[in-house]
Amino acid sequence: MERIISTRNIMPQSMLTKALGKTIKQRAAAYCRVSTLDEEQELSFESQCNYYRTFINKNKDMVLVDIYSDHGISGLKSETRPGFMKMLEDVKKDLIDVIYVKSISRFSRNAIECREAVNILNRHNVKILFEQEGIWSNNPQFDLVLGLLSAAAQEESNSKSQIVAWALDKFNERGTPARACSYGYRKLKGPQREWEIDENAAKRVRYGFKMCVKLGTTRGLVKIMNDYDATHEGGRYWDRRIVMNMLENETYIGDIKTNKYCTVDYITGKQAKNNGRKTQYYIEGHHQPIISKELFYKVQRILEEEKETWKKSLKNNQN
Repeated sequence: MERIISTRNIMPQSMLTKALGKTIKQRAAAYCRVSTLDEEQELSFESQCNYYRTFINKNKDMVLVDIYSDHGISGLKSETRPGFMKMLEDVKKDLIDVIYVKSISRFSRNAIECREAVNILNRHNVKILFEQEGIWSNNPQFDLVLGLLSAAAQEESNSKSQIVAWALDKFNERGTPARACSYGYRKLKGPQREWEIDENAAKRVRYGFKMCVKLGTTRGLVKIMNDYDATHEGGRYWDRRIVMNMLENETYIGDIKTNKYCTVDYITGKQAKNNGRKTQYYIEGHHQPIISKELFYKVQRILEEEKETWKKSLKNNQN
């Protein structure tokens, strides 16, 4: 469980005072974040929030605006943190004078976004205390410290991302990929987390493949699938992307191909088609098939023919 450091000598003086001998209270807030939902982080999250709520409420020179928080969310991208974004919105509305946060890594693990957020605070005369580092944002040396510490926090996230990627590759190498199961399956409880056919969804998968072969094309298949689900319980909404992903998915013959896509930017989470960036593994017989290989490869031939037709059409239009 993470330790909240002593508050000795960090309690701020009022920013707005002395008007006719009357003290104007600072409008204070805090930002708390943990990136996972495990028990230890859960305790850390509650500890952070309770600590700052008590600290601000007990200070006669301050009034609590809010405890902004993000639970189980990475600190790399601000737009994925609703609590963080709400705090910045309230800063822009001039609702806050001072913000407390446990550390720079809690505030942001992206060096660029950390600096941009602090610049927003500065423009609205809001100062922030990074308690673990013991530095205020209005300190003359803050820019230098921020650059060093936020870069270190970002590099720590990069290292963690690499460790996770390495662990996932080891699972793939052993033939036990750690991944979500495809539509048509569910995972059994237990250490092996084996895939079991979900018959209610599997019958829709079979229907989609069979109708594709019957039609000899994917055109009109989206409407056919939605019409089918309109008359059967437990259906889903189908669009072109979902249908094509299903038809191209080798998991329906019991196999798994790993690392079809890979992360090319760990900060944004941007992924791209894996064209040799990472090792791929093809695991045969990983689970029970929903359709036969014969049916699957008939559909693959139809898809290839449609791709070739599309390429020829595109080429003719360009000439």
